[in-house]
Amino acid sequence: MRLFLSLFVALTFTASSALASDHHHHGEQQTLQMNKDKQWQTDATLRNNMSSLADTLRTKTKAIHKGELGAAEYAALGAAVDTSVGDIVKNCKLPADADAMLHIVIGELIAAAETMRGKADANKAGAAHQAVVALNNYGKYFNHPGWVPIQ
Repeated sequence: MRLFLSLFVALTFTASSALASDHHHHGEQQTLQMNKDKQWQTDATLRNNMSSLADTLRTKTKAIHKGELGAAEYAALGAAVDTSVGDIVKNCKLPADADAMLHIVIGELIAAAETMRGKADANKAGAAHQAVVALNNYGKYFNHPGWVPIQ
């Protein structure tokens, strides 16, 4: 009987862990969406960092399109993304539902930064484009007065 009970507890724990893991993984696959037909709330830390990051990328878009940026310049862009994301993560205070949406944007920015810094074996110009798309999605889904999409 003890063996049966021990086996039952072990299987129950394993199954619940797998379900929790699957649920968590499902949450990571979440897509950006509006907040009941409205944009998500932002705070000053988020707006300041996203504006700064967008300005940095805007100054480089022509050179990126022309293929004129070198590895050091891409690394600097990746570092700028990391700095902004770090400040957002440390200081941004959003409600949980807005924060969950922001994490989708942040995930895209982090992945782009890693590639631009050379940590991932991929196209650095494509990573810069990924960062631009993430920032433009931020502007679409988050309430940031005066936000201008990056071209």
